[in-house]
Amino acid sequence: MSISDPIIRTENLTRQFGDLTAVDRLNLAVPRGIIFGFLGPNGAGKSTTINMLTGLLPPTAGEAWVGGFHAQKDAIEAKRRIGVVPEGLSLYERLTATEQIELVARLHGLDGDEIARRIPPLLDVMELEDSADKMILDYSHGMRKKTALACALVHAPEVLFLDEPFEGIDPISTRAIKEILRDMVERRGTTVFFSTPTGKSESAPWIPGTRSSSASWRSSTRCSRSPGRCATRWSTPTRTVSSIVTSNRRTSLSSPTARPS
Repeated sequence: MSISDPIIRTENLTRQFGDLTAVDRLNLAVPRGIIFGFLGPNGAGKSTTINMLTGLLPPTAGEAWVGGFHAQKDAIEAKRRIGVVPEGLSLYERLTATEQIELVARLHGLDGDEIARRIPPLLDVMELEDSADKMILDYSHGMRKKTALACALVHAPEVLFLDEPFEGIDPISTRAIKEILRDMVERRGTTVFFSTPTGKSESAPWIPGTRSSSASWRSSTRCSRSPGRCATRWSTPTRTVSSIVTSNRRTSLSSPTARPS
């Protein structure tokens, strides 16, 4: 896969549920190393699209590629390159944040020493260190979102999918997550694909170069926004992934040395 090739691409991607067409002939080409906003009202097919791109739901018709791999035919290779924070947070409430992140890291094939190096900086940047040994059952919604994001980042994915990541969380947590996402894009070249409801785009993590597309029922990608109109409103991060994980007492979140078979 060439660096200039789209890291996410779809051709006539379609999903039907009986007589309902949730996604109709979606064509996308998302470049590498940007934050891509997928906007639309509730019921427009945003979550269905993300589920197809991440291999959680087969399309009725059409095709999708992520990281140069077919989302269905090469599902394992595609999934190795992505991190996902779904709309419904899939966390084990009887685990601690540390245990939850370690579980996901082991599923991605990281060894014990590598996991031990990666978890502390993630807990630090998510501001979960003081609560890392508490069960997720006792976490606020914002803390659960941060835990899910840490799980999605632990294996250093090339593409991060976020389904309405700022829904229902407080402004402080929202700002912290935005800073993390921007740092990943600017310093590591990660591609972030996130959905948000129409009318709430002001909460999106816009940075210079961000692109967006709108989704509507039975039609997708009907409009796009130029980079110049997506200027950031939150330009000075106080904590960043790269600055924390590459300090003297941390280790960088590089690509994992072990992969799941």
